[in-house]
Amino acid sequence: SHRVCSLTAWRKAQLYAAGVKEINALDWRQEKFQAWPVTLDPGSADSSLVVSHERRSVALKEACEDSGGSVLGLEGITAGRCHWEVEVPYGDGSEWFLGVCREDVERTGWYTESPEKGFWVVGQFEAGFCPCTKDPTPLPLRQLPRRVGVFLDYSEGDVSFYNMTDGSHIFSFPRASFSGTLFPYFRLKSGVGSLTICPMAGAPEGLPVPLNNSPSFEEPVSP
Repeated sequence: SHRVCSLTAWRKAQLYAAGVKEINALDWRQEKFQAWPVTLDPGSADSSLVVSHERRSVALKEACEDSGGSVLGLEGITAGRCHWEVEVPYGDGSEWFLGVCREDVERTGWYTESPEKGFWVVGQFEAGFCPCTKDPTPLPLRQLPRRVGVFLDYSEGDVSFYNMTDGSHIFSFPRASFSGTLFPYFRLKSGVGSLTICPMAGAPEGLPVPLNNSPSFEEPVSP
């Protein structure tokens, strides 16, 4: 009985330490990554979508709730570290995806996203919350996100996602070698929900500051 209690206490401490590490990693990213003022580009939007007047939110047109399409951010990214947050549909059966993509990706007709095709994207499938890869596998999330943070380190080839609701890490893609311009990417495939870019304190009216000779990407480790 004492051994079982000890193991339980040890496991709780282990889980707590993991949670603290995730929160510390998120704090580090928020400090080191520039808040990026994303606005949507209506000219890049699929005809099935409606972009809000302020260009901060996108939803499916009522007649297109089972077809879906995508839209890009207005400003591309070619350097630096930046992040933005998106409020996502929660619990209404919507299928949606967000992240970054290369400028020349194929977004017409029926298509799927993966890094091999120039997409670094996660989203809510019918089967669960998954990264968009060749073989999407649902992630074991503690809590479905209502707000997702997208963190891009261009020079290090890192795209990571955080649940801004509870501070937990969602997923990081294997490091890539970026070239050319990347754009914030938003896709609604079905449902009545919307994707809404969240206002962020300190977001400048301009481009991310390039970080020349930036240090290696390392996250803090909890004591």
